Amino acid sequence: MTKDKESNKNKKNNLLFMLLVIVLISLILCISSFGIATWARYRSVTGSNVEAQIAKWSFKVNGEEEQFADIDLADTIDFTHVTTDKIAPGTYGSFDLDIDGRGSEVSLDYYIDMVVANKPTNMKFYLDSNYSQPIEIAVGNKMFLEGDLLLSENPMQEIRTIYWKWEYRTSTMPSTAVLNAYSSVIPGLETLISEYDSATGAAQEEIVMKINDKIDTQEAGGQVIVNVKVKGVQISPNFSLKRVQVTSSKDDIYETGDTVNFSMEFTENVYGDNNQGLVTNANAPVVTVGFGTATANSPIAKVASLMQTNLKLSEGENLAIFVSASENKINYSYTLKSGDKGAFRIASIIGKAYNRDGKEINFTGVQSVPEVIGGTITTEVPIQNPTTVNKKIILGNPVKNSDGTWVFPNAVVNNLNGENIKYIILQFASGIQLQDRLVVNGIDNVTVNNDNTVISINVEGKNKEEIESIIRNNFKVSLVQRNSPEEISIKVSVNDNLIQNALNYYSGTGHFYEFVSSPGISWENAKIAAEERTYMGLKGYLATITSEGEDNFSKSLIKGYGWLGGTCDYQYILDSSGNRIYNSMNESLWNWYWVTGPEAGMKFWDKSGNITEYSKWGSGEPNNNGNEYYLHYYQNNTWNDYANDNSSISGYIVEYGGMLGDDDIINQFDSDISTIQIEASSTQNPTLINIGNANVQLRTIY
Repeated sequence: MTKDKESNKNKKNNLLFMLLVIVLISLILCISSFGIATWARYRSVTGSNVEAQIAKWSFKVNGEEEQFADIDLADTIDFTHVTTDKIAPGTYGSFDLDIDGRGSEVSLDYYIDMVVANKPTNMKFYLDSNYSQPIEIAVGNKMFLEGDLLLSENPMQEIRTIYWKWEYRTSTMPSTAVLNAYSSVIPGLETLISEYDSATGAAQEEIVMKINDKIDTQEAGGQVIVNVKVKGVQISPNFSLKRVQVTSSKDDIYETGDTVNFSMEFTENVYGDNNQGLVTNANAPVVTVGFGTATANSPIAKVASLMQTNLKLSEGENLAIFVSASENKINYSYTLKSGDKGAFRIASIIGKAYNRDGKEINFTGVQSVPEVIGGTITTEVPIQNPTTVNKKIILGNPVKNSDGTWVFPNAVVNNLNGENIKYIILQFASGIQLQDRLVVNGIDNVTVNNDNTVISINVEGKNKEEIESIIRNNFKVSLVQRNSPEEISIKVSVNDNLIQNALNYYSGTGHFYEFVSSPGISWENAKIAAEERTYMGLKGYLATITSEGEDNFSKSLIKGYGWLGGTCDYQYILDSSGNRIYNSMNESLWNWYWVTGPEAGMKFWDKSGNITEYSKWGSGEPNNNGNEYYLHYYQNNTWNDYANDNSSISGYIVEYGGMLGDDDIINQFDSDISTIQIEASSTQNPTLINIGNANVQLRTIY
C-alpha cells in the first residue's frame, strides 16, 4: 500500500470517527435538553429495527446557542453611566430568548423557567420596552413563560425579549419582609426604623429615603444572574389532551384544607359526548391525584412513586372534583387532607372526552397521565389536627354568652420559647353580614377598622397568661339576626407591625377585600385605581366573584352600588397572550368575562346558558340598556350591567391576593380559624359595648 493510499484511508477513518463523535454529542445535547421522557415523544418507529428522528429545535440567548443558560444581567445593560459590568438603581437592559423550531416536523409547546439569583428587591422584569407589562415573580424569584411554535406559522421561531429595570426607590417605606431581611445585616437600619415610627411628615420621608439608600447599597455589588431552562413538548396532530396545568396561585407550602385548582387542556374544544353535549360532573373524566417525591421526568416513573405513597383509590380519598368546563378546558379542584404530603401529581385519568366531530379520547388510567405544568405544588401537611400544630395562638371552641354574644374562654397561647408577640389581629373570615361586629372591651392599645370587623391589639411585652386573658375575657363576637342556620369563621393571627387599616379576610379564597367609596367614578377609572392599590404587598384589582360564599362576603362590605371586575367590552377581553379575543362590541356583546385579577380571561356568562361559572344577575339582567357593558352590585345585592360613566355608582370593591408574584402575606401570618355555628334567631336587642375608647351601638342576638 502506498503512503498516499494509507494517508487517504487514515483521513477517511478520522472523518468517520469525527462524524460519529458529532452525532454522539448531538444526541447527548438533545437528551439533556429534552429529558428522557420528552425525548421519547420525538422518536417514531418506522421499521422493525429502525427509528427516525422526526423533530428538532434549539434555544438561543442573545444569539448564542445554549441548553441551560445563565445570563449575567450586567452583560445585557443598556446604560452608560456606571462602571462596566455593574448595574445600579436607575439602570435597565434586556436580553433575547430565541425559541427556534425551524426544521421541526411537529408543532411544539414550550415552557420557559427563569430563576433570578441575587435579585435586588426593587428590580422588575417586563415583556415590553415601555415597562408596562410586568412579568410576575413568584416566591423564590421565579418567572414562568409559555408559548407555542406551530407548523402553520412561518418561520417556526419566536423571539421573546425580556426587559429589566432597577427603579430608583421613592419615599415609600419598604415592606415588612424586606425590612426584616436586612435589619440584622445592615448597620444602623434598626435605629432608622425606630426613628421612623416616632417621626412625622417630612422628617419621616427623609428617614425612608435613608433606609432605601442603605438597602440599595447593600444589594449593590453582587452579580445578578438569571438561570433559564426551556422545555419543549410536541403538540399532538390529533385531538388529544394537551396538558394539565395547575391554576392555583398560592406560592408557599400548602396545608390541610387548602384547595389545588388545575385544568385539563385539550388541543380542541372539548365536549361530554359525541353530540357536542356539555361536559358535566356526570360525564367528565375521573381524575385521581396523589403525592410523591419522584424526580424523573417520566410520568410513569412518577406514578410508580405515587403507588408507594398514600393513594387509596378504592376509598375515593384522592379523587379530584369537577368544577367546570369551557372551550378546550375541563377544570378540577382537590382539597388537601391530613396526610397529603409531597409533590402534587396526577395519578390516573379514567373516562372519555370528545371533540366537535365526535372523535373521542378514551382515558384508561395511568397510561394517560401527563406531566403537570405550571409549577410544582408541594405540601407539608401534618397528620395531627392542623389547628393545634405550630400555632402561637389557638382560639379554641366558641361559647355563646347569655347576652347572645360569642366568646372564646378556651383560647390558648402556645409556648413562645422566648418569642415576643407584638400585635394580635382578630377578624371575620367568612359568613359576615352587615352590622356583625368584633368587640374588645376594657383594655388599651386597641385599633379597629370603621366597621368593627377587624381588630388589632398591641400586646408587646405581655406574657403568655396575659395574652390568653385578653382573648378569653375581653374579646367578643356580636352577630345580627340570621334567617337560617349559618357558619361564621373568626381568624386570629399575629404580626410584628400594627396594621393601621386592616381589611376584611375571606377564608374561602384566602384574600382580603375592601369597599372604596368614590361616588360617580367610572368603571375604567375604578379598574385603574384598584390596580394601583396594595395591601401588605398584595396587588389590588376590581373584585372577581366566583362562588356564592365569596359573593355573600363581598356584598356585606358594600355601601351603595359598587363596580366589580367583569365586562363584555371587547377592548378588555384578552387571551393568555394578551391578544383581544373579539374584534368589536358586536362580537363581544352578551359574552361576559372577568378581566381583572387571577381570573382575567375567564368567561362567566353568555346568553346560551351553557356557562357553569358562578353568576348572580338580577332579574332580567344583563339587558344592555344603553352601552351597559360593565358589572356592578345592584341595590338588592344582585349583579347588574351599567354604562361606564353611570353616576349612580357609589364606589368599587377591591380584592387583594392570588396574583403571581404577590408576597404570600396571608401565609406569613401565624393564624388560626375558629368556626361559630348559629341557628336562626327571631329576637334582637341593642347592647351598648365599649370598644377601645369609643362607645358603639351594637346589636346582639338572644
